Amino acid sequence: MAKNFPLSLYYSVTAGAVPNVLDLDRGTPAFNIVDKKMFMRTTTTENAGTPDNDVLLTFDLTPQALESLSNVSVSGAGSNQVLTFNGSKWVNATITSAMISDFVEKVKEVVGMDDAGLVHTEGDETINGTKTFSITPLVTSAQVIGTAAENEVAKVATLKTQTIYTDNSANGATVAIGGIAKGKKYENANVVDIINDLLHPYVAPTNVRLTLGGVNGGVFEMGSTQSVTGATVNWTRGSQNVTKAEVMVGGSPVGAADVSSDTGSSSVSLTQEVSANTTFSARVTDPTKQTTGGNVTFTFVYPMYQGVVAAETTLDQGAITGLTKVVQTKGNKTYSYTTNGSQQVVFAYPASYGDLKSVLDPNNFECLDTFTKTTVSITGLDSTPQQYNVYAVTTNVQGFAYTFKF
Repeated sequence: MAKNFPLSLYYSVTAGAVPNVLDLDRGTPAFNIVDKKMFMRTTTTENAGTPDNDVLLTFDLTPQALESLSNVSVSGAGSNQVLTFNGSKWVNATITSAMISDFVEKVKEVVGMDDAGLVHTEGDETINGTKTFSITPLVTSAQVIGTAAENEVAKVATLKTQTIYTDNSANGATVAIGGIAKGKKYENANVVDIINDLLHPYVAPTNVRLTLGGVNGGVFEMGSTQSVTGATVNWTRGSQNVTKAEVMVGGSPVGAADVSSDTGSSSVSLTQEVSANTTFSARVTDPTKQTTGGNVTFTFVYPMYQGVVAAETTLDQGAITGLTKVVQTKGNKTYSYTTNGSQQVVFAYPASYGDLKSVLDPNNFECLDTFTKTTVSITGLDSTPQQYNVYAVTTNVQGFAYTFKF
């Protein structure tokens, strides 16, 4: 198996040590590391077989200053100086305009170009031929058209005055048009922006909708608790992308989600335990405004009760709560009754709703005066006593519908 052998050169770490020329092989360097010098054996004759003619070359490896060179003379070095050759040595001298002119002339001589082929930064000049710029030259406000004659620069100036618009009227746009509001004034606006405003007015998102996870709103018995777990906000996209979707309660967000891609829908994380009247709404945000909508309402009520009991039944809390419970908000109600002989038809509701205004039979005849009204205290699901109006009539009916009106 092949091995790598390190290359080892002759060296000394003794100051002033110099090798004997015959101790070195021809072409092999030796070093005095302390003195920073290199030594090499060489011959002064073409007869390589005559070692007595060999000599020792010495090289100083210490970094040298410019002025240490034998053909350089530096005196009083300063800023803005150059090296010039005075015929025997290189000397330092302050740069002059004459030196620059000489340099320019020498460059033109080398490249074969006379002054007519150069472009100067001052003075009037004519540039022949087509010149291509990778970047359009800048035109500053200080530049003026040198002549009234029609030329390309004059055309650019005319184009600018025709495409950059400033509205100098007192009140701006007199009527709204497209996306330009009445009274809007443009200053140094380009035509492209004005056309975009005209053709692409801002349109807010529409049809903002909210769907709650868990329980999606409704009417519930007072004293119960409803759980909301998450939500989905939907909308119809306007002229800009929606960036945020939120679920709001009472004007404050209870859940939010950033929208990275406007697909018209976003899931929002939230958890709410609802036990009182509450309205949730959705709000979406685009770069221009916020748009709300999609109300979902939780309404809590004390229940109504309706049904049939025996004629001799005392209408107390036990009898009333044994009837059919109806968890609905206040409003006209129609129920159909069938009695087993002569029984009591009963309708009870929270006294806070007020007295009934009318009770109609299927033929729309008024029957209110046939009912007897009493008041009963009933303990709600929330453990609070509630006064109930109880309307009852003893009758014998089959599939007979009464309509109770508040």
